[in-house]
Amino acid sequence: MKIFIFLLTISLNIFALEPYKPSADFSSYFNNINCSQILDKFFYLNCYDYKLKGTKAVAYKVEASNLKDKQIKKRPRFEDDTNI
Repeated sequence: MKIFIFLLTISLNIFALEPYKPSADFSSYFNNINCSQILDKFFYLNCYDYKLKGTKAVAYKVEASNLKDKQIKKRPRFEDDTNI
């Protein structure tokens, strides 16, 4: 039983999702000077500006394995972000 729990723990760590961290080139832009509010959405970062009443920049990671899959034709509609 202990071996099973140990193997389960290791497999969960291998497949654990990690939050998106932008490269050094992009991370310097996402600060309080350029953005009124930085929304960390785990898979992407959103730089929101209250004066513009909209997003100034978004950073996320695109992987080749995701692009090889069949793409859906109809996209879900955009919804308001309640964190602003």
